[in-house]
Amino acid sequence: MERVFWYTMKKNFLLFGLVVVSIMILCSSANAISREEVIEYTNYTQSIYYEDLKKAYEEYSQKAYEQKKFVEIPLEVFVCEYSVDDYASVNAYLEEAISELQYSTDQADIQAQVDANNLLLQQHFAAVENTRLAGGAWYYNCPELAKDNAYGYYDLLGDQVATGDIVLDGEGVFGLIGHNALVVGHFYSNIFQTYYVRVIEAIDPVVSYGILCDQRVVERDSSVYRISTTTTKRSNALSFAKNQLGESYNYDILLDGYGSLDISSNRTNWYCSLLCYAAYKNYGIDIADKISIDEPLYPKYIVQSSTMTECDIGRND
Repeated sequence: MERVFWYTMKKNFLLFGLVVVSIMILCSSANAISREEVIEYTNYTQSIYYEDLKKAYEEYSQKAYEQKKFVEIPLEVFVCEYSVDDYASVNAYLEEAISELQYSTDQADIQAQVDANNLLLQQHFAAVENTRLAGGAWYYNCPELAKDNAYGYYDLLGDQVATGDIVLDGEGVFGLIGHNALVVGHFYSNIFQTYYVRVIEAIDPVVSYGILCDQRVVERDSSVYRISTTTTKRSNALSFAKNQLGESYNYDILLDGYGSLDISSNRTNWYCSLLCYAAYKNYGIDIADKISIDEPLYPKYIVQSSTMTECDIGRND
């Protein structure tokens, strides 16, 4: 009887051990998946699917180019939104993304989107030509890469620059107090067969897209700063800024204390640093925490925030 009892206990103990080991293995796998699912925009290149997703993104960009569609999703977002739980493979994810380029419930909606994208591209190339003729910089008021050999010296195409970062042009547009822009992310140019960095900025005459490139870093003494926050808040801040595209630029209000100014999405005029501040402040991140609310919100001041650290883009001071 005693022998049977110990045999039963031993058997139960072994079964218990197998259950524990199985749970540990499952938990380990779950943790691995969990870590993959929380890849942030700031370290998107660390995704174990990065190379496959990068190739898929280039194909997605090519399809958009063929359809004359303006690509709004940067590489960072494309990589981070992929989940092994939601898609059987990277190819399945790509197929869905491409299908959404064409999706609409109404033919009029499709035509309106095509017209809007074509107008944006026309404005882009017109802006590039106008700034060239006026001696201005091609990288301002420029939603897509318009120049070859724009990258190679500075580390702008890796994860030292990511969606939601803040750019400081130290020389500013007028060489005075600097200029700020919000990084949209990395995009792929089918014309020049290279990635490039798109930003949003309030700059004369309106809030518009621009390009961060080697030439801009040199000519404007540009640097990049990273805000310590979550991918969700970065995405929300970017959405806020994108909703202001086309709103007027107003340099005069830079002289006022920023604390008395409206920073809601209903505002119809902006200057560069106020737009970046509002984009994050509306989601609980204060990048003006070193500045009195009675002071002007100068671009060079907000990068001194305790929420920010400078990214190493290989600048030579």
